[in-house]
Amino acid sequence: MQRSCWSATEVIDMSANVTLGLRLFSVILSVLATTGLLYPEQSLLNHGIDISSAPPSGFAEIRAFYFGTLGTSALAVFAASCGDSSAHFCGYAFLCSLLSLFSIGRVFSTAVDGPANNNFSVRQEGI
Repeated sequence: MQRSCWSATEVIDMSANVTLGLRLFSVILSVLATTGLLYPEQSLLNHGIDISSAPPSGFAEIRAFYFGTLGTSALAVFAASCGDSSAHFCGYAFLCSLLSLFSIGRVFSTAVDGPANNNFSVRQEGI
């Protein structure tokens, strides 16, 4: 016989998994934000961009962008993990949008600029 709904215990267990998933993504985004803040040169060098000769304003811009964007994303996802099922849905919708837009940007770049010249991007996209 097929059930039409879940029991209260199953819903609570799923909610815990959803919360854990959102918090895990929040930690990942926090680590990326902190790395961009503390080590901007190394963060970009992994993508084949050398900013070692950039002026201090270049480093400040990279730090502000990476820390601001990824840090805000981490806080938004963490806040969603603390809410109810509607907030959880919004958190996952945000993550799906974020990852989709990253992917669209990579595909667009490949179409406009040609294939990536470093192994990191190729491995990341699966292209």
